[in-house]
Amino acid sequence: MLVIKILAMLGAFILLSVVGFGPAFVLTSSAYKRRILVIISLAPVLGLIVIAFFLYILFLIGMPIQQSALPVMIVGIILSTTLLALDWRMRPLQYQDALRSISRLKLVTIIFGWILILCLLILPALTGGTAVQYYQGNSYDATNYVLMALFDRDLPVSYVNNPVHYEEIVQHNPTILIAATFGIANQRPSVSHLLAWQAVLFHQEPIELYYFGKLLSFLITAAVAAALAYQLGLKVWQQLAFMLVSSVGFWAVFVSDIDALSHIYSIPLCLLFIFAFIQFERENRQSLFSRHRWFLALTIAALLCFYTEITLLLIPAIALYYGVKFLSNPSRSTLKIIGLHSVTLIMVALFLNLMLAPTLNFAQSQSQFAIQGMNTQSWAGSYFSWLFYDRNPFFSLWGLRNLTSESNGTISPEIIKAALLLSLFIVIATIVGSGLLKSLTSRSPQPETRFIAVLITVYWGGGFLLYLIANDWVAGKSLAMGAPFVILGTFVFYRDYFSVPNLLNRLLQMGLVVWVVVQALTLPLRVWAITGGIVLPDTVPLTQAAFPETILPVVERLKQEKMSQIGLELGNPKSPLVFTLALSLSDLAPSVINDGIPLYYDAVPKPERWMNSDFVPDHIVVVDNRDYLKPLGLGQTLITVPAGSLMKGLKYVTAYAIKPDEYDQALYRADILTPDIPSAPIFRGLDAAFIPDNGASFIRWMTTDSSELHFISSNSQGLGIYMESSATYNGNMNIEFNNTPTGQFVMKNAPQKQSDSVCVTTKTGSNVLKFIHKDADATKINRVLVYKLLFAPVDKLDVGAVEDTRQIGNGWEAQENWGEETIRWSTQDAQLQIMTCGEANERKLHFRTFLPQDAGAQNVTVSINGTDVATVEMATGWQEYTVIVPPELVQKTGLQSIALHHRNTFVATADTRTLSAAYDQFWFTKN
Repeated sequence: MLVIKILAMLGAFILLSVVGFGPAFVLTSSAYKRRILVIISLAPVLGLIVIAFFLYILFLIGMPIQQSALPVMIVGIILSTTLLALDWRMRPLQYQDALRSISRLKLVTIIFGWILILCLLILPALTGGTAVQYYQGNSYDATNYVLMALFDRDLPVSYVNNPVHYEEIVQHNPTILIAATFGIANQRPSVSHLLAWQAVLFHQEPIELYYFGKLLSFLITAAVAAALAYQLGLKVWQQLAFMLVSSVGFWAVFVSDIDALSHIYSIPLCLLFIFAFIQFERENRQSLFSRHRWFLALTIAALLCFYTEITLLLIPAIALYYGVKFLSNPSRSTLKIIGLHSVTLIMVALFLNLMLAPTLNFAQSQSQFAIQGMNTQSWAGSYFSWLFYDRNPFFSLWGLRNLTSESNGTISPEIIKAALLLSLFIVIATIVGSGLLKSLTSRSPQPETRFIAVLITVYWGGGFLLYLIANDWVAGKSLAMGAPFVILGTFVFYRDYFSVPNLLNRLLQMGLVVWVVVQALTLPLRVWAITGGIVLPDTVPLTQAAFPETILPVVERLKQEKMSQIGLELGNPKSPLVFTLALSLSDLAPSVINDGIPLYYDAVPKPERWMNSDFVPDHIVVVDNRDYLKPLGLGQTLITVPAGSLMKGLKYVTAYAIKPDEYDQALYRADILTPDIPSAPIFRGLDAAFIPDNGASFIRWMTTDSSELHFISSNSQGLGIYMESSATYNGNMNIEFNNTPTGQFVMKNAPQKQSDSVCVTTKTGSNVLKFIHKDADATKINRVLVYKLLFAPVDKLDVGAVEDTRQIGNGWEAQENWGEETIRWSTQDAQLQIMTCGEANERKLHFRTFLPQDAGAQNVTVSINGTDVATVEMATGWQEYTVIVPPELVQKTGLQSIALHHRNTFVATADTRTLSAAYDQFWFTKN
């Protein structure tokens, strides 16, 4: 399985490279001597943009990625081939020169760098198992991205804003409805589209490829870094160092490793933007429609699409750069360049086309969010703990936290460690600090050096300013987004200001090399921590999300079953979102049902979306403190797993195989008024408090104008509902079943209890029973105190079955299984109740009973509602008996009390109990 995921990552990298090869030839300047190497390095990220844009546009016009993934790839390859052929025809000599000018040293450096980075990226997955093969850190963002990918893969965007389709969505997969109701399908969709595209092409689930989608981004980052390093004229060792720090260093794999997938993909796009901007500044800046302007516009559009908020600081940085440039050297040409960037913005809008409106809407919402600011340390720290939770954040800023004492002694002794940390901090701070000062104060620095200095000033300067005014969330985000610019600035500033061979610069170079090595050790140190059971300060173990320990065993066990639907029973409303998503995102079944109603995670449940479901789960997953089905004697236990650490307050998770009829049996045993007995239905509108009633049972209030009961039934059958209650008002209570008026109770404001019954016919799937106790003529608050609420099969009772417990009274022994029979022994006197519905016509009561040979003679007197109706002589063995019940003894609708009095008792051989007869079933028929 792991090999498949790695091959899917490499396959996607190759496909993106092929798609981006043609655009790279067209957009890359012909001035580069080793242009072919630059093009190869830029191809993956340009292919990423092309694929993402096509997927997004098709998604907006109604084509889910399940349908568009393969056509987009084919069109992308054709487009790439066409652009390559056109460029070749226009400049054939340049291609010949490019092929002849390849430097073996540069080629070896790039290939070695990619292989080294690939090995470092997959090392944790190879050694750490499932603990690092899924998302880490912030599971909230990760689950949203995976959810969006699942939505984008299967359904067109037209479903998002149209409630008419909610029922269809919920039938397909209820969890996807979160994307529709919360609108997250239109938030940062590009990376989720890309994830869905990979999942479709390589026949994997999005959740399986999420972690490796991050690794794909880092691999693309290494490629772009190689092209940018060559463009900036960095030496070979600096080029390799820049590739390493950008893709597998602390800032890449930790600062951005908060599972905001868009942030991770913004790293290669930021580097591509800098490449395009430098190319633009060097050549044809005043040409209206040059390839350089198109290239720059494309990169800005890509950043807007993938990680919108990064442009909220990027555009001011560009404005500041031209402002500083004009102030240091005022000229009309600079003003003209600034003015012509209005054309660049138009090009950005053209690239975005249909994507422009949702992108700008999201940018506006992010701006408002940033202005409000998230000042809670707890939330900011959970995302940016490297800044807020370290005793010395300066070490974390420079990626040195792995070497601190918090890492349980990675380097010792303490004196050597402290000296190393201080030395590295001084080296990097000197290079970056001096570089910023010289770049911003000098009248004629290199354009790219000044631009990088401006980017660092805006992102990190703004981040520190926000940090000082306690806007922690935005401060951490600004510092994290500026990380790629700081990495690049470190090498560019060293190139420009510290490359002269003298003692100080040589010491700085040595320190820079050591720092690069420290950065490259980020993932090996994580591997070391995983294998040694040590938690590094910058590592968020995945086990906190309960994924490998709890969810995966349940998922893997369920995969062995033949399933159509899975039910989720979350007795605790605070059960983690991650678990409910995990089962549905794994595509174990077409539908996931939660108590008959999917969890929507909003304050106001909307059960009407599920009311027309005709699905009955054949498997159920229980997430609760107690075993849900075991006390009911239902279901086959498949696996029970202790809950993970994030599932606080929960003891275990259990998966069952369950037969359809067992849902009805659970309903008959359910008691929603008692906290200690599992409850099959869901009651909306009941007061949360369980009030003790004489110490033996509980009562609860109906407190709203309408109380709703939801339950699953296996097929169409009669169901009787019996309620004992008292009301605080005089008026009517109307009963609706599945949106159809069913009956009416007359409520009286009196201290004594009243009994009411109603009968309905269930349908297969989810059923909704509604008690409407809002009466226009009532003068007091319409509260109803419920003493008993019983659900019973109509005209029958299977004695000895698991569902008989609420309808049998005194005089019965424990349930017994006799092969296919379920029975109870009666004592001399026994009572039971059976629900009847409809007119009180003459009826027949049938019962099936067993009398052993050693019992002797026996007869039984049967009473209905307190009146004797017949005495039956009983024979040995299994026998069926019938008595006639006069119509005046049976209520039209309600519970009929049946009493049995046996003439004799006996004590069976090898038994100590005093018994009368064994009973299997009772049932009424109309005469």
